[in-house]
Amino acid sequence: MALRSFYQKTIVRTAFFFTVLFFCSYLIPHNLSLRSLSSSSSTTTTRYPISSNVDPTRWSNASQSRQPNPHFNAAYVTLTKSDAESLGNLRKTIRNLEDSVNRERGYPYIIFCSEPLSQDSRELVRALTHADVEFYDLDSTMYGYSDTIDLDKAAEARRRMSDVIFGDDENYRFASRFMAGVIFRHPALQHIDYYWRFETGTEYVCPLDFDPFQYMYDHQKKLSFSMALYEYEETIPTLFTTIMEFANMNSGLVQSMSNKNSLWHFIIDSETKVFNRCHFWSNFQIADLNFFRGEAYQAYFDHIEKAGGIFYERWGDPIIQSLGAVLLLEKNDVHFWDNIGYRVADYFTHCPSDKALYKKCSCRPEQNFDFDGYSCLRANTSHPIQKSLDSVSRSLTLVPPLHTRIIYTSHDMDNTTPSGFRHAPVSKFLVEVIGGCSIAAALLNVRTVNLPPVWRAVISSCTFGSVGHTVIGTWLLYRMRIIERHSGSPKYAAFVFLSLVTSALLQAGAHRFLNFKMSGPYAILFAMLCQFHHIIPASSRFPLFGTTVSDKIYVYLAAAQMMLANTSIVTPCICGITSGLLYASNVGNIKKWRFPFWKKSRPAPSSNTSSSSNTTAADASIGLSSSHMSQPTGDLRQRSAEQDVQVSEENINAMSSMFPNVSRDAVASALISAKNDMNRAADILLNMGD
Repeated sequence: MALRSFYQKTIVRTAFFFTVLFFCSYLIPHNLSLRSLSSSSSTTTTRYPISSNVDPTRWSNASQSRQPNPHFNAAYVTLTKSDAESLGNLRKTIRNLEDSVNRERGYPYIIFCSEPLSQDSRELVRALTHADVEFYDLDSTMYGYSDTIDLDKAAEARRRMSDVIFGDDENYRFASRFMAGVIFRHPALQHIDYYWRFETGTEYVCPLDFDPFQYMYDHQKKLSFSMALYEYEETIPTLFTTIMEFANMNSGLVQSMSNKNSLWHFIIDSETKVFNRCHFWSNFQIADLNFFRGEAYQAYFDHIEKAGGIFYERWGDPIIQSLGAVLLLEKNDVHFWDNIGYRVADYFTHCPSDKALYKKCSCRPEQNFDFDGYSCLRANTSHPIQKSLDSVSRSLTLVPPLHTRIIYTSHDMDNTTPSGFRHAPVSKFLVEVIGGCSIAAALLNVRTVNLPPVWRAVISSCTFGSVGHTVIGTWLLYRMRIIERHSGSPKYAAFVFLSLVTSALLQAGAHRFLNFKMSGPYAILFAMLCQFHHIIPASSRFPLFGTTVSDKIYVYLAAAQMMLANTSIVTPCICGITSGLLYASNVGNIKKWRFPFWKKSRPAPSSNTSSSSNTTAADASIGLSSSHMSQPTGDLRQRSAEQDVQVSEENINAMSSMFPNVSRDAVASALISAKNDMNRAADILLNMGD
């Protein structure tokens, strides 16, 4: 009878707790009046004067292409190489653009070539469209080093950054410099008002029944995008300092942070004032070139050039352009294209949120990168960035600025992110082991006091003390996967291991002075909660009983209910919090530790430029030895067979198009390590910056 009464009380308490939690999680926030980032469209537009840096006399072949629209000139623009793969990707994307949007409109294509493209190759491209196609070869002043760059210092930077994605790639830096600012000084674009920048190999997954150029013109937009994500911190250590120097020297040009219509909120945390590394991705971008050609932006780019960070660090053109937009534009100058879907290989996909478009698009909504942990957007169509004047475009909300890599908070994860353990294998392991052991112990009525000391220690550390604690504790472990998505699995695994060891030592020391029962994974759970408090920001705040609380309160209430319901676990919980605080304070630089089997091995420096160029950051990121890194693809296939992993050429080609500057050996190795799972392989290549 006593046992039955205990279970009845436990079930009633658990049901009551989740009823209250449901009420707080879903009813209160849905009645909040969240601030929208939208603002009314401006009725006037500023046309920046052409920069004095442009010298049209250096080229005689400025664009004279046919224009279908009498109100403005527009063109599709890209940068390509001359190899067969680049040519194939170029033809693929142009064919896709023609099928999706341009066949009936006929806007011209302007293609810049970093390497000379043969006449036959040019004719193969022109054969795809009735629109004009113009090719422009770039010389070293456009595609190369600027006059102020110290070549030895640049070479040293590439060697130093060899374990960072594209860190040792010289061509990546040339392309970044050109696309970030030099391109707008090219005479081929001087008569173009709007450009649609596309990356070769990109696929546009939805047919368009409207003209995006016309939309930009009608609504006086200066910049537009479909994806926003975080930049690798290792690639831009001094970039934000550099742009703030420009802002201080040019206060008359730069938007004030106090201006509510500015874009500062997108990159600066309003509480911590920390730069969050968010930027608009520009492999698909439609923009008003009068902005980029203007004296304001060109002065900004000159400042970037003089700083040399493109070559001395690894500043990419998307974040350079994005920060320029933050400095010089307002919110109503920028447009988010929810209804233009596009895909880069099989990982980065923007799929429209409008269900009416699903039947037209070759993408699935769950593939939307906006739901991914690396995205700076969250789905919230009821609070758009800007009010659309017609049904052309729906929008997502720019996330409030964060200082973390991942942006999903507790409320967001339930409503907008993919369910399950995507990008969270460590969390999946913990939930399965701890939840499974706790359920098994409850069903089998295991009493640890009757077990040998070793088994008692193992089982007690993996099981919660009651049915109610099992339900709430497993739910909290599942919610803590947000930390893993923020930090990456290697770092999160190291954090769990270090917290487990530290809290165990603290509990052992406390056990000598306090008489408490060492039971359950409470210490590691509360260490995670400490990290959750420090690094995961709130997405909303609301009044409650005369005070203001954040949406994170639901997690804290669940943890408090566990601790207060059983005072015997208070000491382990305090030990866990202490362990989390030690990790947060970075004692002994422990935040840089990674779990061994994810650990990156830095390739040995080599004086052979050609061989070292093939030793990419991806090779290091998957923990290969130097002998593996130098293996040809055939040897990798042999190693693949030994591991019973079949890596297809199709997957290697798809991943290579997604990471064009990563060697095929590295891509194949990542696919082998991921057991041919392309999403996991992409994670391996993407997480190399952690």
